[in-house]
Amino acid sequence: MHFKDLSVCSYFSQPELPQLIAIGWLERGYEYATGDVTPELVPRLVELRVMRSSPWNRVFVGGHRCSLCGSADSFSMRNLLVPGPDVIYVTPEGIIHYVMSHRYRPPNEFVAAALAAPPAGSAEYYAALSRNGWPAEFVWHFPAG
Repeated sequence: MHFKDLSVCSYFSQPELPQLIAIGWLERGYEYATGDVTPELVPRLVELRVMRSSPWNRVFVGGHRCSLCGSADSFSMRNLLVPGPDVIYVTPEGIIHYVMSHRYRPPNEFVAAALAAPPAGSAEYYAALSRNGWPAEFVWHFPAG
């Protein structure tokens, strides 16, 4: 599935969800930005993925192997939500592979939001999502990890 960076992500069919902005939905045959990223980005994305086995991710189902290289190590099934100032970004967890293996450079505004986001699973994280329209019925409270 491909979405251009910073476009509306129409992948999710729940009508109660706010508009989600796509980041890192890469596919073979489509151009994407490349270059160096701040060294803090990948560890931060890994932290945001901490909730990968939680009920949080049951909202988003499916799996994807990197079509750029087909590596068996690139399979991803989850999506990360990153609250920005007035937006919620959604990116496949494969973004970590894309940055590390394919030199993918996400847009600056996403990088800034990812670096500034509260810890995934925290009350502050849910509050940031809620401020941007994330519905209360899609918020589960449980320990991260």
